[in-house]
Amino acid sequence: FCLFNKIIGQDGAVDALADLCYKGLGRRDRVIAESVVLVGPPSSGKTTIVKTAVEILGITSVITDATQIKNNDDLANAVMTAWAKKGLDLPGEDMEGVQLVRLPATAIMVDELHALRDSVQEGLLKATERSDGMLFSKHYILDCRNVWWIGATTHWGDLLPAFRTRFRRIDLLQPTFSEVVQMVSKSFGWDMAVSGQIVKYGGIVPRECFSFGRSVIDASKRGGLTVCEAIAQVVVREGINVHGLKRQRVRILELLLGGEMILRSLASGVGCPKQELLEHWLPPMLQEGLVEFDGKYRITELGKTKL
Repeated sequence: FCLFNKIIGQDGAVDALADLCYKGLGRRDRVIAESVVLVGPPSSGKTTIVKTAVEILGITSVITDATQIKNNDDLANAVMTAWAKKGLDLPGEDMEGVQLVRLPATAIMVDELHALRDSVQEGLLKATERSDGMLFSKHYILDCRNVWWIGATTHWGDLLPAFRTRFRRIDLLQPTFSEVVQMVSKSFGWDMAVSGQIVKYGGIVPRECFSFGRSVIDASKRGGLTVCEAIAQVVVREGINVHGLKRQRVRILELLLGGEMILRSLASGVGCPKQELLEHWLPPMLQEGLVEFDGKYRITELGKTKL
């Protein structure tokens, strides 16, 4: 269980999964009977926490993305491939050309669970029902009664109500500034002062912050610079001001200071494609609480303070 110590923050989620792992280790078959969905903002550590739990249990895992699952066949094939990679051939019983396979303890994690088509969610209702547990596909019928189903999503409400009843919801929080500083220090080996500078300019969304940190390392190696010199170079190159705001973010906040805006108007004012705003600029600003969205985008009090 000391493996959970490498996870910084998310104490509530870690405690919940540690309890489930404790119960699973108490069983000879290592089966976890309670399916869960981790709900939280992007880059809040959902996949890391799941991988840690699976490592503790020592069971086979299948980690996939909902965008890769168009039907039950895709999921069944992913499960069988994961077991094949372990060099284990699961025995099957021929059922008129379809193989009935009874899965041993297996963790199946579906990231971005809300992106599953409604038809796929409906198709998985039997598979995720503990008393039924059957996943039907063209070539396989998988007996999933020993499967630990794990979902990860940023949009719990987008799941079908019947599908939501199959899972216990576990919430994750956006990491704080100090928690991300600890993550950076632990991952890159920098002291807390340097790590604080990385987070100041890279932001508190870990994925973006780590990307900034890697850019600093590259700049340091290429130019023979100290870390602080490399930070200064990357800050200039990426157009980040002394307060840790990129020019594009400043422009977005300045526009929203004039009032709420729909995406099309915001994109026109910023001068970049709508897709770029949606995929790159707005998500971290929403996560950091600089901007909020309720049909239209508006600047928050924190955003005004930052600006």
